[in-house]
Amino acid sequence: MLRVVNKKRKVTNRRDLGQRNRRLLLESLEDRRLLSTIEWDGGPSGTGTDWSDPVNWIGDVLPGPDDDVQIDVVANVTVVHASGSDSIKSLHSTNALNLSGGTLTVAGTVQVDNTFPVSGGTLAGATVQPGAHGEGMVITSGTLDGVMANANLDLTNNATATITHGLTLNGTLSVGSATDTSAKGYVN
Repeated sequence: MLRVVNKKRKVTNRRDLGQRNRRLLLESLEDRRLLSTIEWDGGPSGTGTDWSDPVNWIGDVLPGPDDDVQIDVVANVTVVHASGSDSIKSLHSTNALNLSGGTLTVAGTVQVDNTFPVSGGTLAGATVQPGAHGEGMVITSGTLDGVMANANLDLTNNATATITHGLTLNGTLSVGSATDTSAKGYVN
């Protein structure tokens, strides 16, 4: 981006340029980065579920590390992250989200206003906020890598979670079952 400055390094407008006979200089400004929100549309049918399929995103482009992700479709779908390694800036979903494989790295916050099962894969670097109605994460297996959980974590029904690079828990951790003594939860 360039801006016009006069000899005395003052910004001028076009009207001033016509009235004065001064030498113009062009000055470089810093690069500008546009922040973007990438939205889920579920593809042509509106019922797609695969995170890794570009057709399920508006513009048919997968979100990247500088993108805020918004999932909010009328169809009652569960978006599934089953494979691959994806990095995003933040995530907000009103639809259910299942992390069943691969790695989802989130630099900022994750808020799922619906069910958020983790049945495999890795959630890395995220700050998990409670959903609009207090929803948390239900973990049956998987890895939390450097996660801060401001939401509740449920590790009941023989769940196994692996924690790497620490877990900050500001919610409630449920392990095992109050009614079924054979149901256990494990944290590695």
